[in-house]
Amino acid sequence: MQTLNWAIVTAAFLLVMALAQGGIVLSAILHLANARRITWRSDLVPYAHKVLLLYPVGLVLLLVLLAFPHATFPWYGKAGLHLNVWHDYAFLVGRELLMFMLAAAVGAGFVWASRTHERLVTEASRKLLTYFAAAVVTVYVFYASLLSWDFEMTLTPGWRSAMYAPNFFISCFQFTLAALVLAMFVVRVRSNGERGIAAASFNGLAQLMLGFTLFWIYTFFGQFLTIWYAALPEETYRLYLMMYEGGDIRREAAEISVLFWSFLFLKSFVPFSMLIFAAFRHVPALTLLPAAAIVVGTGLERFTWTAATYPTWSVPLTTVFDLGVVIVVGAAGVALLRVKLRPLGAQAA
Repeated sequence: MQTLNWAIVTAAFLLVMALAQGGIVLSAILHLANARRITWRSDLVPYAHKVLLLYPVGLVLLLVLLAFPHATFPWYGKAGLHLNVWHDYAFLVGRELLMFMLAAAVGAGFVWASRTHERLVTEASRKLLTYFAAAVVTVYVFYASLLSWDFEMTLTPGWRSAMYAPNFFISCFQFTLAALVLAMFVVRVRSNGERGIAAASFNGLAQLMLGFTLFWIYTFFGQFLTIWYAALPEETYRLYLMMYEGGDIRREAAEISVLFWSFLFLKSFVPFSMLIFAAFRHVPALTLLPAAAIVVGTGLERFTWTAATYPTWSVPLTTVFDLGVVIVVGAAGVALLRVKLRPLGAQAA
């Protein structure tokens, strides 16, 4: 199975789950912030809630990944590896399915509480929504951390980083913001402004993108520099896999290093150098540029961290298998997200 570009399946799953959770988390954060002056919240929330419908796609991908452990986890079935209880496969499957169901249930509960509050507008409904919002953010941190550990960090047994999980869920939320910018712009253009967020509202998403770009830079380099300067073989090996042939600094640059430096550039320098200028935050067409860089960069990031641990891999979207996975997942996601799209005028503040 590893002769296929199986890392694309793992990357697709992680990106789908980033969107499925991220939209709900954004709505929850805006509610917890009690941001009455953020007028674009009412524009965005109904669309952010719709990404909950991506959970069925995520479940199918999760089941596929767990059904082929030899392909998904390079350590699975390998003799001579010292594996701790965290690598027990029954434990891994159990915790992944349990946390998936918990995240889906809490997300669905938040959407239900939000609609209930829109209808009743009482103090009791507001408190219920607040409780669900707090639960959404809490579960997001725990589940995103679990995904980063199981499907990326521990692919190399014994390798660990205290900042890997924060870097992962910050990256995923940055990706969600960028994807929402792209999606809302497409909806707005196709409906001649009748649906989608207002033009001025792109500024709010752009400011959040800038903030989470800085967060991502901080967590990535905080992790990178600590590992680099310590220069411990068991720590640097995972980074070197993405930079040098065979993870050996004495050898030439690895083929996958192009993807490593590409996602680093696309997720940090490109969006930061654009979003610091007001035009890229206030003109929706220009906001698309940093958003597109973040989306592409995050896709490469998720693929590179995974593929570097596999014995064989190929450049993403260059094989029939890659294209098939992306087309099927993309078609399923679009089909779900087109369900019951409410017009802008029908949204509650």
